[in-house]
Amino acid sequence: MVFQAASMDSLLPLEIELAERLIEHFLPGFVFTDEPQHDSVYWVDLKLAQAPLRLARMPSRALPSQRYFKPGPAHEAIRNLLNTLERGGDIPADINLGGQYYPKTLIPVVRHLAVYLAPVPPQRKHDRHRVKHRMAVLNGLVNAYVAFSGEFGGKPAGLQMESWVAENVSRGGFGAVVSDMPADWLKVGALVAMQPEGGENWLLGIVRRYHRVTESNARAGIETLARQALAVEVKPRAASSYAALPGVPALIIEEGCAAGEVHIVLPPASFDLRETLEYGVQEKRYALTPVALLEQTTDFELARYRQAVIG
Repeated sequence: MVFQAASMDSLLPLEIELAERLIEHFLPGFVFTDEPQHDSVYWVDLKLAQAPLRLARMPSRALPSQRYFKPGPAHEAIRNLLNTLERGGDIPADINLGGQYYPKTLIPVVRHLAVYLAPVPPQRKHDRHRVKHRMAVLNGLVNAYVAFSGEFGGKPAGLQMESWVAENVSRGGFGAVVSDMPADWLKVGALVAMQPEGGENWLLGIVRRYHRVTESNARAGIETLARQALAVEVKPRAASSYAALPGVPALIIEEGCAAGEVHIVLPPASFDLRETLEYGVQEKRYALTPVALLEQTTDFELARYRQAVIG
C-alpha cells in the first residue's frame, strides 16, 4: 500500500526498485490503524482491488474492512536519510539495496519518497473536470512526428490509431478509458499523440498511470506534455559533412521552457551532453546546445537544450 501511495510513475525502473527497498526498510515507521486518526493520510478497503486513496474526505460509510495509514515516524527517518546523503554522507550499512550504489544515485529516490510520503503530500495542481469525449491516440515518437508534421493532413492515413474515451480533463492532462486493449505498447512512460474528436490539433502526452480493469478494459492517466510541437529532423553539428549525416526525428517544445531554451523529445540513446545538434526550418538553421536530460525511457528521451539561430 505504501508503494502505491508513493506515486512512482515518474521514476526510472532502477529508481523504482530502490524505492521499493527503501520502503521495506522504513515500513515499521508507518502507522496503520483500524480507525481513522486526525492526521491519517490514506485509506484502503481490504475487500476491494484498488490502490490506497488519499483521505481528502471520509469514506461514504464505515466498513470493518477499511484501514487507515500515515507516514508517522517513517517520514522523519526518510528526511534524515536525505539530509545525510545531501551533505555528502554514506548510505547507512543497515539499508539493504540489493547491491552497491553511489549516494548520488539514491538522492532523487529518497527526495521523491520524502515528498510523496509526507504528512501533507503534494496537492493536485489543476482542477479536474468530468467530460465524455472520444479522442484518437497514436503511440510512439515516430507516429507523433508524422502527426505533428502536418504533411499528411489532420488524421494521417495508414497509422495504427486507437480510440479512447476521456473521462476527465485538467490543464495537466487526461484520465481516459481504453476499451479495446492495444498491443503491448500501453505502459507507464509511453509517449502518445492525442487528437480530440472533431478537432484538428494534436496534443503530446505521456502515460503516467495505467490500471487494467478487465482483460479488455483499462484506465490510463496521461500527462499533457505539450499542446504544440514542432516536428524536425536533428543532426549533430558538423560543418564539413553536415549534408551527408542522417537526421533523426524529434519534437521541439517551446511552451513552459525558460527563455532561450526548448525541450526536445528524441529517440532512445540520442542525448549526449557533449554533442550540439542542428536543425533547419523555414530556411533558417538553429543550433541546440544540450543542458540536461529530463526523462529517459525505453521509447524516448526528453531533454533541455539552449536554442540559437545560426543562419
